[in-house]
Amino acid sequence: AVLRLDRIDPLISGNKWFKLTQHLAQAQQAGASGIVSLGGAYSNHLHALAAAGKRFGFPTVGLLRGHPQDTPTVLDLKGFGMQLHWLGYAGYRARHAEDFWLPWRAQYPDLYPVPEGGGGMAGALGCGVLVEQARRQLSTVGWADYDAWW
Repeated sequence: AVLRLDRIDPLISGNKWFKLTQHLAQAQQAGASGIVSLGGAYSNHLHALAAAGKRFGFPTVGLLRGHPQDTPTVLDLKGFGMQLHWLGYAGYRARHAEDFWLPWRAQYPDLYPVPEGGGGMAGALGCGVLVEQARRQLSTVGWADYDAWW
């Protein structure tokens, strides 16, 4: 059995949508007007975030690893209206430093910071609903149990 998360939505799909749900809820609760997050020039996370921002009408900012390049993903990010900042490689490596977010919070005080890839506890909690969805769908194909989950 295969749970096709890539068919949820043509642009906001896979586990990336689930990882974003709790971050979006937290941003709304915090009164943020949009989201700022990190990723690379081929980031599925930034792609889903930018598409969600365009669809639901909130600003997005992407902090990208490396130097400016126009990959298909980056072209989509621009097309979706995401504001991009290229950090270089050393700047991106600093993303775990205690003070990394300070200048970005100062530049974008109304945006909610989301960790790389939509990770963190909020991302994990958002993916938690996948277990129940998979269990419900397995019962529709006559499977009462499973041996492994990948």
